[in-house]
Amino acid sequence: MLSRFTSNPGKPHWDVIHRLIRCLKRTLNLSLLYTRYPAIIKGFSDANWCSEPNECRSTGDFVFTMGGAAISWKSKKQTLIAQSLMESEFFALTVAEDEAVWLSFFLRDLLLKELQGTNAIYCDNQATSVVAINSLFNGKKRTIILKHDYLNELIGHGVISVIDV
Repeated sequence: MLSRFTSNPGKPHWDVIHRLIRCLKRTLNLSLLYTRYPAIIKGFSDANWCSEPNECRSTGDFVFTMGGAAISWKSKKQTLIAQSLMESEFFALTVAEDEAVWLSFFLRDLLLKELQGTNAIYCDNQATSVVAINSLFNGKKRTIILKHDYLNELIGHGVISVIDV
């Protein structure tokens, strides 16, 4: 929420930033350990659909974990206006798959050979999972068709897998 005001922060935002920096200074000696679990990347994608009455844009979120700890996350208002919950979830899923591809290349560059399997992205909307996995899509919006084709290609090549939860 704080990042929404970075272009024009007010006094309350600066107060929260100072509190956040103080918190970070107190926790400098803390770290994340990735030793208990196998090196498997899991992603979780979600979106809300027009949750605020005066706002038509949905918010898409994702988090990726490896070894049981979060390694990448994002929450952002979507640039396109979704006409259904399925579209909103689908847009969030396509943002998550971009991150999954980037993480794959990044971790491969770090020579983490012990990574296992494909990047699994869990989605809580069954219609979105079915549309993502199905190679035939009868959508009429060009933006969705392009995103669907790219997502379907990544699934077909085993780069990612979409799992309904």
